[in-house]
Amino acid sequence: MPHPPRSGATRPVLLLLVLAVAALALYAGSFAWSYEDLFRRDDPLIADDFARLTPTRVARAAQAADVAELQAVLADARARGLKVSISGSRHSQGGHTYSPGGVALNMRRFNRILAIDTAAPSITVQSGA
Repeated sequence: MPHPPRSGATRPVLLLLVLAVAALALYAGSFAWSYEDLFRRDDPLIADDFARLTPTRVARAAQAADVAELQAVLADARARGLKVSISGSRHSQGGHTYSPGGVALNMRRFNRILAIDTAAPSITVQSGA
């Protein structure tokens, strides 16, 4: 048996209901993530902690995965007279560890296992591990 035709008034009500649910979902979602992250273009020379409380412009953002890379970053900073700030997971509670105009050195890639001593037992790792 065919359904009776809907009146023209139900379509706008249904549209309003869908829009209200979508708006509520967007509002509720703002408590879980920041929508500004969708539109922000990251500047590699802005160093900040995870909470992004105090962004700091640095002259260079660097990473080091081994001792040679670390020495090269430090030699370059020394030659240019720049202070070096180190970071890992960037949970410094306010970004106060970065020097404006300095070098932000991310140590997370400096994460290799150097030695395992099963007799001790102990393990020697790089500082980013």
